[in-house]
Amino acid sequence: MEVFKLLQPRDVLTACELVSSLWGKAAAHEELWHCFDEDLGLGYTSTADPKAAYRTAAHCQHYLIYLKSNVLYYYSCLRETFIGSLSLSSPVEISTATAIVLLREGSVLLCGGMDYTIEDRTERIMDSCTRIEVNGTVQPLHSMLSRRAFPAAIEVKSTLYLFCGFLLTTLSTCEKLCLLPINTLATRLWQPLPNTLSPRQACNPCALHSYIYLCGRWNSEQTYERFDTVTETFTVIDVGQAVGRGVRSSVIYKGQVVVVEATKLVQFTPETRQTTTQSLPGVFAQSAMNPVLKGDRLYSLDQSSGYVYCLSLGVLKSVAVGQLPAICRFRHYAQG
Repeated sequence: MEVFKLLQPRDVLTACELVSSLWGKAAAHEELWHCFDEDLGLGYTSTADPKAAYRTAAHCQHYLIYLKSNVLYYYSCLRETFIGSLSLSSPVEISTATAIVLLREGSVLLCGGMDYTIEDRTERIMDSCTRIEVNGTVQPLHSMLSRRAFPAAIEVKSTLYLFCGFLLTTLSTCEKLCLLPINTLATRLWQPLPNTLSPRQACNPCALHSYIYLCGRWNSEQTYERFDTVTETFTVIDVGQAVGRGVRSSVIYKGQVVVVEATKLVQFTPETRQTTTQSLPGVFAQSAMNPVLKGDRLYSLDQSSGYVYCLSLGVLKSVAVGQLPAICRFRHYAQG
């Protein structure tokens, strides 16, 4: 078993069963796949199949999600192409202010957003949370503790963390939702978290080990924060580099936190806080869904237009990639 733990999960999945039936049996052992699951930040129950859980989670890491009323579209960053769609059991309320999260067990969560058909500026901001199951069934979940537009959302160790957003003013409040067991998710209530040290919105976070990194505050460009999921505390990270207003995304790349805004990239090491800043070649458009990193390529799907953007972090070069078919793309028009 110790030898298997030195291999990559892909090698265990594809090659070990070809060696011998004994190797195949050992490669399917739950202890081994629990270790691999921990590397992906997965949680599991005693009845879960950790090998199947790893397969699904690894598969989901390749995709960006695009929603249009009652159809969900999948874009594969690995293949750089639109690969299919899923008809939903009922239409969902979706806007550019909605946080979209592709969970590692395969379903999709929609959190908050705006319903522009509602005239009242407060009431139009939604507190709803909806789950789209892998078969397309739309399942309403318990409402969030607060109405939120443009919240930051991320799954870490089978818990969904939701930070800040907008409700007449930029928010500091946060909450979480335990995702396991997934078959009873509709009965589970959101739990409050401590407030962030700075309000923020339109911020796509990233995670490294048990830490979640939040980039940029809304009214002062130099504040980064780190949230410890174990102690549930926030720490300010001062790296001395500004990130402009607007949507900002962060990702872990070669052990560093990389923060990308429309035309600029800030990169820092969590431990030493060594920082570099570079201009981007062109515009990197982002959405409320966290970007996907494959190799050195960072992908983002603009929910307002359906276009996919790709940035090579290795050479800081914009890369042309396959797009969703024109029939899938549409544009949201903000009102009032």
